[in-house]
Amino acid sequence: MELVHEGMLSPHGLSSTVDNVKRRREKRYYKLLCLFAAQVHQNQLSNPLYFAPSPPSAAQFSSTQYPLGLETLSAAWLQMSRIYSSLCEVLMKTTKVKKALRIDHSVKFCKKLKVWPGGTGKRESMRDAKMFLLLQNEIGQIVGRRLTRSENSDETRALLENVKGSFPDEGEVDPCYVISDNANSVRAMVRCPWDFSWRSSKPVSHHPEIH
Repeated sequence: MELVHEGMLSPHGLSSTVDNVKRRREKRYYKLLCLFAAQVHQNQLSNPLYFAPSPPSAAQFSSTQYPLGLETLSAAWLQMSRIYSSLCEVLMKTTKVKKALRIDHSVKFCKKLKVWPGGTGKRESMRDAKMFLLLQNEIGQIVGRRLTRSENSDETRALLENVKGSFPDEGEVDPCYVISDNANSVRAMVRCPWDFSWRSSKPVSHHPEIH
């Protein structure tokens, strides 16, 4: 469904997604054919009289593994979106916001970003600005795919662990951290301006809690 989701959001629509699925299944056929040939070879070594069955052709395999139609995929994507939208809405409505961080999506801002280490007064290298860009990209993937998993989950976890230090530990049991890069969509859903930016790390004391 991740391929379908990306196809729905791309300018080319689901047609490119179906073509991508076809290419993947063609590659899978040749991989299976290699495994089949290796097993036949092993059987013939152990039994010279072994008669191997004929594998299906690429066309036969593709016809039986043909992807679903555009209408079916669209309907499945809409149904999945409704389920996850409801789950996200329930999560946000039962979450209490104590502090928010803002993340600016401007590449120009990130290039000019000044990161001041504690007490040194010196600007860190541009590598740190690039890390902010990488962090934004990972957050974009998380938000874009909603509750699905990012393919760079290990890198994402390492980056978000650094962000976690910006939130003080108040003795809560299993605190939940919600990350978003789209203030308008979140505001429309729960009427709370969750707009994350690194420019401001002050506690959001004037924003009401979400119940």
